[in-house]
Amino acid sequence: MPAQPDDLVVLGVIARPHGVSGELRAHPYNPDSTLLYERDAILVRHEGAVREVAILRSRKGSKGAVLLTLDGITGREAADAMRGAELCVRREELPPAGEGEWYYVDLVGLEARDGEGRRLGEVTAVVPYPSVECLRVEAEDGAREVPITDDWVIEVDVNGGRVVIRGFDELPVEGSRR
Repeated sequence: MPAQPDDLVVLGVIARPHGVSGELRAHPYNPDSTLLYERDAILVRHEGAVREVAILRSRKGSKGAVLLTLDGITGREAADAMRGAELCVRREELPPAGEGEWYYVDLVGLEARDGEGRRLGEVTAVVPYPSVECLRVEAEDGAREVPITDDWVIEVDVNGGRVVIRGFDELPVEGSRR
């Protein structure tokens, strides 16, 4: 059965060719994950299509990259055509999150609330930065990025469908100059 788009969890994205033989340079969204090194095959989502592709070889690259050789990708031109392709797995293939842990993909769609229960908005993305990951929360007055740290995020309740945030009004609204 082909994977449905909402069944998929994106592990990373193909950035560019590596060399001339068809090897690909991929950027994993979680640099600590070993999934791309352990798998025999991966789901590749590219230009609206999803297909399973055998991983012939995987190895560490520089600056956190993963270098992949995928079945059927031979030569630099074929590798270059894969730029922007997402490397995915089906949700059920991920190990269960531990106590007090969650996958970032589970945070998207959660309702953001403050400590008094007031609705702030909805989490629309997790944005990775070199120093911290942020929740992008769409509120009535615009979007804000909330650092995922104990100073800002009080509670994450994936099963309850909410995240509790402190200091939300102190954060700049995207595009504003305050």
